[in-house]
Amino acid sequence: MMKIEHYRSLLAGTPKLEVEPIPKARHFAMFDQPELVADAVRRFLNRL
Repeated sequence: MMKIEHYRSLLAGTPKLEVEPIPKARHFAMFDQPELVADAVRRFLNRL
């Protein structure tokens, strides 16, 4: 949870900001957990 709050603080003021953790992902979530990243992107885009 501390990481999520840290990223939110870095991007404060960004319109439509959503920070979503990707479990078991390391430095490059898109390589470590590509399906979870794709799902998160789809959910975000569907809400626009």
